Amino acid sequence: FQKMRFAPKDVNWADAQSVKSLFDLLLARKINSAEELETWLLDRSELESSISQTGTIFYIKMTCQTDDVPSAERYKNFITTVIPVVKPLEHQLNGKYLNEIKRFPLPEEYYSVYDRSIQAEVELFVDENVPLQTKVDLLSQEYQTLCGAMTVLFDGKERTLPEMSKFLLETDRHLREKAWVATAKRRLADQEKLDALFNEMLKLRCQIARNAKFSNF
Repeated sequence: FQKMRFAPKDVNWADAQSVKSLFDLLLARKINSAEELETWLLDRSELESSISQTGTIFYIKMTCQTDDVPSAERYKNFITTVIPVVKPLEHQLNGKYLNEIKRFPLPEEYYSVYDRSIQAEVELFVDENVPLQTKVDLLSQEYQTLCGAMTVLFDGKERTLPEMSKFLLETDRHLREKAWVATAKRRLADQEKLDALFNEMLKLRCQIARNAKFSNF
């Protein structure tokens, strides 16, 4: 655990306005040297890591108990209110960084890969793709909820699909086959729902690719 050096301790990371205010501070900060630029990068890393951690915690709680409505709503609220605000602001931070390294170059041996990734993110960013990616994330949540609800009655006990996977490692060939068939049949029971989710995600991702001037995702 590392104490916060940039963000206040009481930040509500699930509140879009609170998160935005921290991005605004980084965007407005004046940088006068390479040392100050590196400090700015550390503060940016802390900010983005905290946002990522919050989303990850919400995601884990949602997937651990997919029928827990409050957990599902917290995750949904995060990806529909916070992330769409964050992505354009991250794009602005990327632009600021690329401008600043022209004034204050950082050691290439340490930053060349990072610089390349930031340049790629700037080139790939398209405003129109932000709401499309949110739709993809919501469909992913539906997929997790659907799969999390799948259970199999196997050897007299109701088991989740992750529980069924251990039987695929058994040395008994008959047991492995029996477990695989049971799992496959359970997935096939939701074939239409899974296919519909896949087709919708495929359509959205193809549009995301086209918006970014690519032929496919």
